[in-house]
Amino acid sequence: MSGQKIKYYIGWDVGAWKCKPYPKKSCDALVVIKENEIVGSFRSNLSPDLFQLDKENSKDARWIIKRWLKKCGVKKFNENSCDVTIALDTPLGWPILAFDFLTYKPCEKITNFLSDRPTNNPITHRYVEKKIGNAMSVITDSIGSQSSKGIFFIRESGFIKKSWGQWTNGNSIKALESYPKACLRSPRFNKYVLDLKLQQLFRKEQKEENDLFDAAILAVAAKAFEEKTLDFELPPDDDEKKKYEPEGWIYYPKDCLVPSQDLDGCIPKNPNKDKCFDEVFREFISNTKNKNPSCFSGIQL
Repeated sequence: MSGQKIKYYIGWDVGAWKCKPYPKKSCDALVVIKENEIVGSFRSNLSPDLFQLDKENSKDARWIIKRWLKKCGVKKFNENSCDVTIALDTPLGWPILAFDFLTYKPCEKITNFLSDRPTNNPITHRYVEKKIGNAMSVITDSIGSQSSKGIFFIRESGFIKKSWGQWTNGNSIKALESYPKACLRSPRFNKYVLDLKLQQLFRKEQKEENDLFDAAILAVAAKAFEEKTLDFELPPDDDEKKKYEPEGWIYYPKDCLVPSQDLDGCIPKNPNKDKCFDEVFREFISNTKNKNPSCFSGIQL
């Protein structure tokens, strides 16, 4: 329709600053959805682009998004006729009490950082992470590197805070934090992914990379969130909890469940065959459904 903007949804599974695209090792991964189909993907260290952004193109999200879309194979991109939503899988805020701890200020009693329920520790985990149950911590886990990388991207791309946990470049590009594992615990989200029937081919060497799979899930989350197709857990609006706003927010479906077993290790591995993402996702459900049937209730393969 004339005058209607093209919608791009980008999932970025954020790697560490010095990550390398070795097989089965964590690395930056991007997957791009245009309207209702995957149109590109890329897996390699994106840190050089961030450094270039810092040197020559400071405060211009359009420059780096265009660069990344090109790496994903999207060559025709006009920011004036497109809207972009990017979902990142990394903490874009840190626990507010962590700053007191790191600067030697008085803070709440320090509980066991490695306890059976570490999310109860307000120094190591954010308020929103308590609701999810097993989110990674920038204090006790290696995700601290990824987190600083994601925050660097938000700062140096010229994003401004739109609301709690959402950023915009002031025009057509939005950014938010999401979490693939939380999305995959949602029966409605899983059905939504199946209904999309995403057909982009995942080559045999790509299929075994969890970060590409996660990036695809993030791209779908960005699409579902922006189109309001699914209900997402939103930040609280009461004054008492607004003190946690500097910590950021993880946007995930409201019907997210806590599974009986972790979802790691359930991504299909068949190095002898290329498959489209829809096939890969169906195999993921087949491998996982018996372990966590509640996450896939009502889904028929």
